[in-house]
Amino acid sequence: MEHFFAAIQAVFPTSCMLFCGYALKQKKVFSKEFLYQGDRLCFSFLFPILVFWNIYQDHTRYISYGQYGKVILFAYGMIFAGCGIGMWLVPKMVEDRGRIPVVIQSLYRGNFMLYGLPFSEVLGGKDAWMLATALTAATLPVFNAVAIFQFVYYEGKEKMGWKVIFEKILKNPIIWGVCLGLVFQKTNMQIPKMIENTLSELARTATPLAFLILGGRFYFRFIEKNRKILVWILLFKLCILPMLCIPFCYFVLDMSQIELIPVLIFVSAPTAITTYQLAEQYAADTKLAGDITVYSLLFSVITIFLMIFLLKELGWI
Repeated sequence: MEHFFAAIQAVFPTSCMLFCGYALKQKKVFSKEFLYQGDRLCFSFLFPILVFWNIYQDHTRYISYGQYGKVILFAYGMIFAGCGIGMWLVPKMVEDRGRIPVVIQSLYRGNFMLYGLPFSEVLGGKDAWMLATALTAATLPVFNAVAIFQFVYYEGKEKMGWKVIFEKILKNPIIWGVCLGLVFQKTNMQIPKMIENTLSELARTATPLAFLILGGRFYFRFIEKNRKILVWILLFKLCILPMLCIPFCYFVLDMSQIELIPVLIFVSAPTAITTYQLAEQYAADTKLAGDITVYSLLFSVITIFLMIFLLKELGWI
C-alpha cells in the first residue's frame, strides 16, 4: 500500500491545481484575458527559466554521466524513435496539421521533469534519485529541441522551408533557456547566490501557474469531440508504451532494479504540460492538448500504481 500512497502523493498536488484552475474560471476569477496573458507569461518567461534552472543546478555538474550510459542511450533512442515513427505514421492517420504535433508529442513524451525525481527517490533511494537527475539533465534539451521542431514544422496549413523552420526554432525562448543552461553547466560558470535564489523561486512558479491556467482552459464539452483520439493516445502512452519498454530494458538491455525505476517513470509519466504550452504558442489544437494533459494526469494515478505493484511483485524493482 505504501507505493499506492506514494503515487497518490506525487500526482495529487497537480490534480488539485487543475481543479482549482477550473473552479477559479467557473467563479469568474480567471478571465479570458488573464488566461491568455498567463499563457504568454509561462511560455515566454517562466518556462525558459525553468528549463535553464533544471539544467544549471549544481548537483547535475558532479554526476558522472558515463556510469548511466545505458539508461541515457535508451532514453535518446526512445526520443528519436518516437519522433521519427510519429512524423512518419501520425500524418497518415490525422489530417489536421494542427493536431499532428500534439498527437506525436503525447504518444511518447511524459512529464519526467515533474515525476522522475520524487518517484525515483521513493522507490529506489539516493541511487535511483541520482540516476533520475542525470536522465533529466541529459534528455531535457533534446526533448525541447525535438518538440519545438515538430510544432514549427506542422505550423500552418502548408509546409515551410527549412530556413523558416530554423529561424522560428531560434526565436523560441525555451530553446534559449536550454542553450544558456548547457553553457553554464558545461563551463561550470557560477551565478551569484542572490540571482540563483531568484531564479529558483521563479522556476518554482512555472509549473503551478501553468497547471492553474490549463485548468482554467478546460471545458468538459470538448471531451466528446476528442474522445476517440483521446482514448487511443492515453491507452498507448500510459499502458502500451510502458509494457513494451520495461520488458525490453529488463530482458534485452539487462538493466538493474535501480536503472529500471527511472526508466519506468520515463515511459509511463503523464503527458508533459509543455505539449499544451507549445500548442498554444504555435496555433496547434490547444483543446486536444489540454484534454490529453488533464486526462493523462488523472489516469496515470491508476496506471503508475498498477505498474509499480506488478514490477514489485515480479521483483524487477
